[in-house]
Amino acid sequence: MAWRTTRTERIEQQTATARRLTDLSLAMILPWRDGFPQWWLPRDGSQDDERVQEIIDATAGEVLPWQH
Repeated sequence: MAWRTTRTERIEQQTATARRLTDLSLAMILPWRDGFPQWWLPRDGSQDDERVQEIIDATAGEVLPWQH
């Protein structure tokens, strides 16, 4: 009998917005630099909600490869 391993990762519930940003990053619609998607927001937290909504609105028409 051959050895085999199984790895199970538990993914915490994400908001619809967080899932969409992750999907856009994985589909390379949002550019990457230094190993991170470049939709990151200002470190001081200013305009977080406005920036996220701006990204979601601008990519609303994007159909991801796994949504076909």
